[in-house]
Amino acid sequence: MGGPSYYPPPPAPRDHIKDHLDNFYRAKTTESQQQHLTEALAEYEKQRVTSGFIDRMLGASEKKVVKVQLKDVEIEHKLALPFDIKGGLEKTLLGLKVTHDSRFIRDNKLESGNSVNTYFGTEQEERFVVIEDKKGSGWHIKIKGQSTPYSLGIPGEEHVLRRTEVMEKISTGDTNLLSLAETLVTACTPTAVRNLGGMNKTKATEWVFERNTGRVYSVVLSQCLARGRQPLVQLEIEYAGHIPGFRATDIEDERTIVQEILDVSKLFQTAHGLTPTVLTKFDWLVGKEETSPSQTNPPPKKRGKILKGQSFFDRTV
Repeated sequence: MGGPSYYPPPPAPRDHIKDHLDNFYRAKTTESQQQHLTEALAEYEKQRVTSGFIDRMLGASEKKVVKVQLKDVEIEHKLALPFDIKGGLEKTLLGLKVTHDSRFIRDNKLESGNSVNTYFGTEQEERFVVIEDKKGSGWHIKIKGQSTPYSLGIPGEEHVLRRTEVMEKISTGDTNLLSLAETLVTACTPTAVRNLGGMNKTKATEWVFERNTGRVYSVVLSQCLARGRQPLVQLEIEYAGHIPGFRATDIEDERTIVQEILDVSKLFQTAHGLTPTVLTKFDWLVGKEETSPSQTNPPPKKRGKILKGQSFFDRTV
């Protein structure tokens, strides 16, 4: 009688997404890169992968992280949403579908956050914010500079904010950072800087990248609640860096970044009638509100399938 037969395990299924992305990073021309990127996106949609496509690109890259050269600089554009959030921020963000645009790829990854933000400064000027993250990442201090207006000659640039932003995570052990900040303000500048109040901020975040350059933009839907104030609901589009490996040059040219932010914004404005605004959370908290937009939005629709070769923006049912 023969002994037991040995059958080798079946080979692991080939990762065709990684194959296409490896070819993307090996490509010598922009045209070749774009062809391999299109193939990787089509395979990604075919497999209905749950992880974000940007994560897959970074996994195949040597750098592994989104790269930012404009250190401590915030470039941001805001849109006002003239309605309260009823079904949750994530559901609402997914419902904000826009028409097809082949330049911008809307990632499938979605994150949420909840924090209590307490502002310190004068009635006219924000000095710093103490942030208590309710999802477990601890205490942070964020310091923002004054906004610098752009003068690039781009229509709509007056609604793009540029300012310095530094945020540090603070390891305080059992120390309540809010109490510590109050003590510092009282000791150093009791007549100039004070606690201006706090807000509860919830947000849902997804990402968009420009397919020719790899520039990444966060798209954040946030709702802020504070005592004595009407809810503030905004959609914010902010430059977040770029995916390494694209053959594009001048990757962090601010003129191009401002234009791309406005181009992404126009997609949401056209689809949902949203209104650009320069109202900051600080201004809202201390009562410097703009005139509320009178337009209303249609209710968000269900998220639909993405056809092969379409942008993630083209989410039709």
